[in-house]
Amino acid sequence: MAQYNLTGDFYLVVKKKSGWQKALCGRLSQRSPSLKSGEVAIKVSVVVPEALFVKPQLEAKVIIPESAVSKPVIDATVLDNVREIMEQQTGLDVSVRLVENEVQQ
Repeated sequence: MAQYNLTGDFYLVVKKKSGWQKALCGRLSQRSPSLKSGEVAIKVSVVVPEALFVKPQLEAKVIIPESAVSKPVIDATVLDNVREIMEQQTGLDVSVRLVENEVQQ
């Protein structure tokens, strides 16, 4: 009997818990999720053998190294939108520029 692999793409949405605990909370979505403040979506592709559903015994630990985190993309359009909204809200002439800081460890 031939064995087949089943595949699926999902989004794991994680958020740091607020307070003194250093922990995560999360949810899983089949479609590209809309994110709340502080949430990050991680696209996860899963491939499992069909035999898994005959006798499921699965445990996984996922660790994402900091080196795998991409920097946010802020382009001229984003800066223009921020400037325009600030001017509309305050009535002031505003200049917006991107200043990159190195994170100190």
